[in-house]
Formats: sequence, C-alpha cells, structure tokens
Amino acid sequence: MNILVTGGTGFIGSHLVDHLLARGYRVRCLIIRNSNLTYIQNKGVEFVYGDLLDKKNLEPAVKGVEYVFHLAALSTGSIHKEFYRVNVSGTRNLLEACCGHIPDLKRFVHVSSISAVGPRKNREPLTEDSPCYPIDCYGESKLGGEEIAIEYSCKLPLTIIRPPLVYGPRDRYEYKVLRYMKMVKRGFYLIRGAEKKYFSIIYVKDLAEGLIAAAESDKSEGQKYFLCNEKPTTYDEICKLAAAALQKKFIKISIPSLILEASVAIAELYAKMTKKKPLITRRRFKGQTQHWICDGSKAKRELGYQPTTSLAEGIEKTAVWYSKHGWI
Repeated sequence: MNILVTGGTGFIGSHLVDHLLARGYRVRCLIIRNSNLTYIQNKGVEFVYGDLLDKKNLEPAVKGVEYVFHLAALSTGSIHKEFYRVNVSGTRNLLEACCGHIPDLKRFVHVSSISAVGPRKNREPLTEDSPCYPIDCYGESKLGGEEIAIEYSCKLPLTIIRPPLVYGPRDRYEYKVLRYMKMVKRGFYLIRGAEKKYFSIIYVKDLAEGLIAAAESDKSEGQKYFLCNEKPTTYDEICKLAAAALQKKFIKISIPSLILEASVAIAELYAKMTKKKPLITRRRFKGQTQHWICDGSKAKRELGYQPTTSLAEGIEKTAVWYSKHGWI
C-alpha cells in the first residue's frame, strides 16, 4: 500500500511515519524545502518537495497513493490570515488534488484538533456532536479545515480525527508538557490559580495507532472521532509523575489567576505597541483557564480502538527521552 503523509517531519507526523513503515506500508511525505528531516531520513521514505499552497506541486505528491494522512498545519506564531491560508486553503488544495488524481483513494484522514471545538467551563466531555466554539485563530482555522473536508466527503472517503493534547518524545512545543518538565527538573513548578483545570491527553504513539485504525476501518468513513485517554488529567498530576520519573524533589507554587491575567494583558499591549507577536493573548489565556475534555468512546465503540499507554508510563518515557536528549 502506498501512503502520503503531509506534516511527516513534525512531532506527530514522524511517529505516524514510523508506525506505517513498521506495518509494511510504503510511505511518501510531502516536504517543504529546508525542512528538518531528522526523524524520517534514511528510513526508506520517499520525499516529494512541495507546498500545500502551490497546486502544481501536489499532483506528483498524490499520484499513485491509496491513503492520505493530512497532518500539515500552521499551529503557532502567526497571524489570522496565515492560519487560514495554510489550514483552510492548503487543505482545500490537497483535497482537490486527491479528487483529480487518485480515482481509487481508500481513505483521506484529516487530522484536526480539539481546538476546532473549543474548551468548556464545566467538566462535561465534548463529543463529536458538540457545537464548536473555537477561541483563537488556530482553532477557527482548524474548524475551517474541517468544514472544507466535509464539503469533499461526498467525493472522497474521508475521516476526521480531533486529537486533544498530544505528548511524547520529539515534542518541542514549549508551552505544554515540555515546559512543566523543565520546571520540575529545576525543582519547582508553577500552577495557575487554585482550581484545577482538566484536559484530555494522548501519548503520541497511541495517537499514531489510532490514526491508522481509523484509516483501515470501513466504519470510519464520513465520521469524526476524538482519540484520547479515558481519564482526563491536570498539570499538577503530570508534574508529580514527571518528578517521580526524574527522581526530583520539587515545590509547588500557585500564582493567582488575576495576576497572570494582568500580566498577559500588559504583554499583549506591549506586543501591539512594538508590533511584535505576543507569546500569549488574553483570548488564548482564557482558554487555558477552562476545561478541554473530550469523550473517546465513539472510537472505542466503532473502531475497537483504545490507547494502551497509561499516563504514568507515557510521562516516564517522555521525561527520560527529554533528559537523554538534553531538552530538560
């Protein structure tokens, strides 16, 4: 079987490539020139250099494949217009290329995000039928990408996957698990406010297995799925597990939400005055003070899929990998 992966050089994409190769699939990756190929080079992966925004590059990328996993996306550090160009227009270009050049496509797996749905103030889990209220440009663009995908679902066998927070080796995102592990390594961690905020999570290798399960299942065509651990967690729990894995003692420091909110407002104002991108906006900060919990029971029921890596095991593997590679 021939498979195209977009975003294959990234954190999730590179793990997906590993899993596909282990299953005997022939893997092709759409690569932007000057990309970091560290995790997928010398593995027998075929590279096609191109860009989602350049339609003429997409024909050689899609020709001859039977499955497409679309993970490439802009996730941080950009403006509203750029998010939409990549995550919406780029998705449309790829879908059009598939319609025009893959008459026997078996499945197009569109990897979206829980950000397309948005957080909630209460702890009731989101389902695939929950109304969508994205809270930032990224979430809005991922919802836009889903809407484009749904438009093409009458032409292509398509499945949408919405991961929650994904963690594991190779994840460089500085504002989630890696940041807290860095703090724990230094003997402390900061927690926002007194109230715990819960979120769903999944280990990256479990997500890769779930993506493949969705692609291979006849039941998943035309469906959306959340793939997540059964129980949500908190950063307080993650820090405790990381401390145990790293054999570190630590102190916990709680910072009142009002102080953090004021700091974010000042930082956003300063960024506006200096015409720089803020590290975090008040809109995104608001999302971090709510719950991001999803329900993975539909995937379990229809795909027979369930993550196999416990949070404790996943955090230990991630902490050891970060430490070994000098990231913490």
